[in-house]
Amino acid sequence: MTILGLNLGKTFEGKPLRDGGVCLLEDDTILYVVMEERVSRVKRAGGYQVSYETLMKDSNSPKWHVDTVAISTCCEPLPAPSRIDDITSEANVIPINHHLSHAAGVFSLSPYDEAIVVIIDAGGNTLEESAGSWWNHRREQSTYYVARRSGIEVIDRDFEDPQDAGFGEIFRAFTYFLGWNSSQHAGKTMALSAYGSKAAFCDKPIFSLCSNGKILSVIKNNPDKPDDMVHNLFRNYNIPIIDKRELHAPIQVIHKDIAYWVQAELERALLWKIQHLIKKTGIKQVCLGGGVAYNCKLIGKVSETFGHNNIFVQPGSGDHGQCLGNAIYARYLKTGEYCKFNFQPYLGLAYDLSEITEILVKYPSLQIIPTKNAAITCAKLIFEGNPICRFEGRSEYGPRALGNRSILADPRQVKIKHALNRIKGRDSFMPFAPSVLSECVSEYFEFTGRTNFMTTAVVARWSKRKLIPAVVHKDGTSRIHIVDKELNNGYFELIDEFYKLSGIPMVLNTSFNRGGEPIVETVADAFESFVNLEVPYMLIDGLLIGKQVHIDEKVKDSNFEIVRQINIEDTKRKLTHKYPDREIVERNRFNLYHDFIDWLYFGRKTTTIRYRKDAIDLPYANVLPLFQTDDFSLNVKDNKYVGHAEITGLIIKKFGDLDLGDAINDGFESLAQLRTTLSNIYPSITNESLVSIYQIYLNTNPKTKVDNTNP
Repeated sequence: MTILGLNLGKTFEGKPLRDGGVCLLEDDTILYVVMEERVSRVKRAGGYQVSYETLMKDSNSPKWHVDTVAISTCCEPLPAPSRIDDITSEANVIPINHHLSHAAGVFSLSPYDEAIVVIIDAGGNTLEESAGSWWNHRREQSTYYVARRSGIEVIDRDFEDPQDAGFGEIFRAFTYFLGWNSSQHAGKTMALSAYGSKAAFCDKPIFSLCSNGKILSVIKNNPDKPDDMVHNLFRNYNIPIIDKRELHAPIQVIHKDIAYWVQAELERALLWKIQHLIKKTGIKQVCLGGGVAYNCKLIGKVSETFGHNNIFVQPGSGDHGQCLGNAIYARYLKTGEYCKFNFQPYLGLAYDLSEITEILVKYPSLQIIPTKNAAITCAKLIFEGNPICRFEGRSEYGPRALGNRSILADPRQVKIKHALNRIKGRDSFMPFAPSVLSECVSEYFEFTGRTNFMTTAVVARWSKRKLIPAVVHKDGTSRIHIVDKELNNGYFELIDEFYKLSGIPMVLNTSFNRGGEPIVETVADAFESFVNLEVPYMLIDGLLIGKQVHIDEKVKDSNFEIVRQINIEDTKRKLTHKYPDREIVERNRFNLYHDFIDWLYFGRKTTTIRYRKDAIDLPYANVLPLFQTDDFSLNVKDNKYVGHAEITGLIIKKFGDLDLGDAINDGFESLAQLRTTLSNIYPSITNESLVSIYQIYLNTNPKTKVDNTNP
């Protein structure tokens, strides 16, 4: 019994669909899951054409060996069985309900024999014959099931009436309103919510919780004008109209509070609903699926509330997983049961790695670095501050990198976090995830369950947060990826070697791709991305590849900039030549206000700006002691030594030339806030004054001690 599951690329009425792919299932084994975007190289590509052709070529499975094709769509009624000519003329084609596909996919991969299944997304199939605008018809948005190995049964729905705005549509509307004109950026809204406050909108519910167990939204859906949905909500509550944030415009406090509002309301409503379903059914185990289940902060709250071992989310919760769910449901139709699959997430294509040598010829700047043990060498490089691309084995199923297509870095170093955000074109407030050795999870995080797929944000223990600031978000959570030796021995070994060096049993893990591109799939993809990323090393099939990166010191017309290590004497000479009328005053320590110290710890602040009247502030060394102060005065008595500030760069600018980027790097919300603060600290500063912008990294455990009496 060989079943092919796939996602259609458009509805039968022509509406484009995203997140396509194919799954090949044989008897009780999931052979492959290949996502369309990975092989087409088009982010969030829908359909199956490229993934199907690639899969059939790789798997050596002739078309006629496939006896069943299972398809799904959405935003229309369940389609009638039809033939798909470009796949096979012999296979039996089975249409699968969109939400039922999600439910089959998550339940069959779970460890449970019985569970409540919660499917929440922007929309599945319509529940009636429809034409024209799909949101004007009854449809799936939130569907709840009881699942057993013998079958899956619908027990409830929310937001099914025409124009109801469910969880996914509400979150989409707020994401648009906050300046990201696509639902694929919902993760930014979730991440930004950690910086907001509940005070602004705490008495204004977005969802109404009814005594009969139903959830209603207080506004109607309007997918064509999502911004209007948010404005209508403001009008309902007599909130003065807040303009939509434009892309790249500054993120203000109100935007953070709005993100907090929608995230908190999503959590409040869903936790209430799950509690209602548990009481109604007596079942404590819960599986969650659909695109909203990618909200790891939401899943963390559910897990914390109902028990870590009672919650399961699979790595392809959204429409990426439809192809797998389709195949699993088609198998159920043939056998009458949902089996327990021996599931592991590395289901992508296998590649002939002999092509590495051939590809290397095309990149003369790259070279193989001899090493006796790649895991030990890579751990040492990461320990020394180098990010590393890792390409090993088959790719991961779902949108999260789980070690085989990852960029790895030191979780102790905030400067690495900011460098990676810049390299990948990510917003500075976006968090990174840690891959953690399984036996050490509870030591660092308030979590006792299993989350091998990076689906759950859990609370980092307070005593450990300052040890791993690059992987702890503003709200104190981390989207952890638990690494078991049995599941990925090579990755486990690398992290274990880093643990031996650093005492930290984890590495920072982010996806191996350039900004705006899908995660790399093939060897050729890996090399193309690697040479265009500011990452010095790549581990591929046990081979360590390196490149030489040179960043020259630059002298600009508007300012003087130094990057990487600072040659103090050479810098002094250049500054004296450029500014002959200014005295050079060497600094031997930094004093920093206590709130700003916290900003440094957690990555909000990466610079400190200093001013000397009629002079230029210059360090006497690349590493200076850092002292915590209780006010902004120059009095250093009783200041507390907190570590060393490693200086990684220096820029000289006029005070009047400071811009929003300088303010954000220094930890401030706006340029006006930065200018006001500096003017209060330095009353004599003017727009023509020269300031020194130090790019710094806080080292709280330096090898040398400092005499606190030396100012």
